[in-house]
Amino acid sequence: MFSARSSFLSLALASFGALATHLLADIRTDSLLHVEAPSLKMAVLSDLPLAQHQRDEISKGGTRRSTDHDAVAAGDSNDSNTTLNIGNDQSNPVSISPLSSNQKLLPRDSGPRFVVYAQTFHGPDGVYHSLRPLITRNTLVTHVIVGAIHINEGPGNISLNEHLPSDSRFDELWDDVKYLQSHGVKVLGMLGGAAMGSYWRLTAPEHVFEAYYAPLKEEIAKMGLDGIDIDIEEPVPIETATHLISKLRSDFGPNFLITMAPTASALLPDLTMSSHSHPPMIKEEYLPNPLMKTQLHFSGFSYFELEASTFGKEIAWYNTQFYCGWGDLNTTESYDMIVSAGWKPERVVLGVVTNPENACGDGHVSIEKLKDIASQLMEKYEAISDGFGGISGWEFFNSGAYDKEFLPDSGPELDNQIVQTGWLKALGHILTAESPFDSHLV
Repeated sequence: MFSARSSFLSLALASFGALATHLLADIRTDSLLHVEAPSLKMAVLSDLPLAQHQRDEISKGGTRRSTDHDAVAAGDSNDSNTTLNIGNDQSNPVSISPLSSNQKLLPRDSGPRFVVYAQTFHGPDGVYHSLRPLITRNTLVTHVIVGAIHINEGPGNISLNEHLPSDSRFDELWDDVKYLQSHGVKVLGMLGGAAMGSYWRLTAPEHVFEAYYAPLKEEIAKMGLDGIDIDIEEPVPIETATHLISKLRSDFGPNFLITMAPTASALLPDLTMSSHSHPPMIKEEYLPNPLMKTQLHFSGFSYFELEASTFGKEIAWYNTQFYCGWGDLNTTESYDMIVSAGWKPERVVLGVVTNPENACGDGHVSIEKLKDIASQLMEKYEAISDGFGGISGWEFFNSGAYDKEFLPDSGPELDNQIVQTGWLKALGHILTAESPFDSHLV
């Protein structure tokens, strides 16, 4: 996921606002009576001037890194300067704000989902970034997605980032996967991302598809994963997605989790289409209209059509990217517009970045703002369908480095581990709080 691409159409704000007003008035008058329509400045496009950086990104790749650069010299980080030494920085003291002793927490599996991605497994010094603190420091994370799995040229050429999944450098990772699973955390693998080609190779006649898919199936089984996150950041037909979903469900059974990772724009209708002033309604129920044209995004097909198809029910939820210019997290408007377009809130997980260096220069907001947005969404959608879908964070290894002013953790030294897990714990306690709307408790 992590760099933005694509150019959105240059829109005239006046006509855009008028079309959006018609859309939100017509599209969900039946099932969204409890949802306040957004102000329709189209915050999801970050007020439109972001088109240039999205144009720049289309030549660079997608919103997630294609590799984690875990070569010996550079480590996994996209930038070797991102190594955190916060515990030794005496010139920048950190204020620790402990959690209120009055806060009551629900069981971890009772609140919205709390998903964290992990792609960077080693630092520049080759030291492994353990995932065990997600449990030992009580972050309340419910799902971890490791990646990125790539289908490379030539059947059987499967890699995890730049190495074979069986490479000894990942031995600690697979031990941690089992550890997380033993504590009730589901672990998925992210397939695809910014490195293009995996899904092109699955867009083929059946015998070619099978030649590439069969080794992938074997690797998924060896990894012992609980599911796959399908991150399509290259244009492919919808049949590529439905074929893969069908095979995964058939081969791994009903309990295997299948998620997808679209940009927020993929779940929004293209309001420049005149027909969407009064879009055709085919069903009076909570369902995105498959006839709608969507805004620009990476995948090349309509997620509206996919969700409305028989394959839609096989998708557990969507880890929706609200960063890199694809959405605005300063308010709830981007999320509200997706729900207003017919998406059930429990199926839309709010995708955020854990560090501004993960956001292609746009989309990071402070932990305090995220806590506020999460609380608002939980309250707003509590009575609608099954409620707010949750939060996913990209990614674990450098989470919280820019939010040192609020860390609900303490220790003899403020080391990297405390910074990372403290940031996650701040959100985890909001998502599982018995009364998350009393923000002063957290």
